[in-house]
Amino acid sequence: MKNSKWLKRLGILSLVCMLCGGAMLVAGYMKSGTLEPLFSFHYHKETTMEYFYDDLSTLDIDANAIALRVSKGDENKIIVKNIDMDEIEIQERNGVVNASIDQNRRFKDQEVIITIKQPELEKFNLQIDAGKVDISNLHVQKLKIENDAATIDMNNVEVDQKTELYADAGSFDLQHMIAHNATIDIDAGAIDFSGLLTGKSKIQADAGSIEVSITGDKKEYGYRLKNQAGSLVVDHEKIKGFSTTLEHQVDAENVLDITCAAGRIEVNFE
Repeated sequence: MKNSKWLKRLGILSLVCMLCGGAMLVAGYMKSGTLEPLFSFHYHKETTMEYFYDDLSTLDIDANAIALRVSKGDENKIIVKNIDMDEIEIQERNGVVNASIDQNRRFKDQEVIITIKQPELEKFNLQIDAGKVDISNLHVQKLKIENDAATIDMNNVEVDQKTELYADAGSFDLQHMIAHNATIDIDAGAIDFSGLLTGKSKIQADAGSIEVSITGDKKEYGYRLKNQAGSLVVDHEKIKGFSTTLEHQVDAENVLDITCAAGRIEVNFE
């Protein structure tokens, strides 16, 4: 009698497990179109892949969510740690390296490390959705970064021809930077810049925050200021009023074109 009760309980438990497994398969099929469980478990072994290049003139990276470090080094090298091979694609042709990283599975200590031995790069383009990026000790002709929601720290980076920095909801911390013909544009993110802006610089904030500390003589700069409904401070002086436009020495060699829609911009000379 006791055995029959236990058998009955075991049968009920088995039926429940079968129903749960079937439900997970159906949910997985509805999500991905394949008969894979909605929740799956993967064993991941720590891996390191290395790529070496004799020449490197252009670096183009498109990533969804990674930890990335780019810096000066003794070799042109890309190190990929603990990212599955089917989630990364790297191609090189005539010194132009394109890296696409579509990281879906998260494991411990995932990272991409890039070192550059050339005195300078011609182009460095980065598109990133999220993650943590550190860039240091680089000399680039043209730099373009599109940041959706990542945290990007840059230190001692010099750009000779054109600088483009865009942020949707991400952040930039730029220290000891020299940027020529810079475009700094944010929607709802934050940018903290300390260094030298030369040429024609365009700074725009829709609803985010931009702080710029220029290590240059104020007399060498002209400016065009437009404040719509935000907070605008230039050289420690708040620009009062809405829909305000001010211009000064717009034919100078270095000109700051600043537009503040509904965000906050502060530009000071140190």
